[in-house]
Amino acid sequence: MKKLVSVLLTIMMLFSLTACGNSTGAVTPAYSSEIHSKEDIETAIDVAKSYFFKEFDGCKLLTITYGGDDILENHREFTESGDIKDVIVLVSDFYVSPNGGDGSLNQNDIYTDWKWIIVKDSNGNWVHKDHGYA
Repeated sequence: MKKLVSVLLTIMMLFSLTACGNSTGAVTPAYSSEIHSKEDIETAIDVAKSYFFKEFDGCKLLTITYGGDDILENHREFTESGDIKDVIVLVSDFYVSPNGGDGSLNQNDIYTDWKWIIVKDSNGNWVHKDHGYA
């Protein structure tokens, strides 16, 4: 099944390559949460997509979703700061085109289970805090 998903993601990627960060059309698999509202999670996804669009030139966001309530325990350090009120962890898959990335990513490669740390600041706004493998 995992191989089939990888093949399907590769095919999707081939039909939608662009020269800049592309988050349009990213699939959001189903999720549920007893901690966060659907609205908060959707806002966090929008924040991550916006960051991806601005900063991931030559990359295509394939999937992005809520990482689950249990993943938060590994990222509680972000809420220990007085100016951060809450944290949402997202996971995504994305493709780096043969000319994409900033040199820190492998070109022509698919990254899976990439984490996005989105935090609620002291003003109540969801903002990008960190990303990567964590």
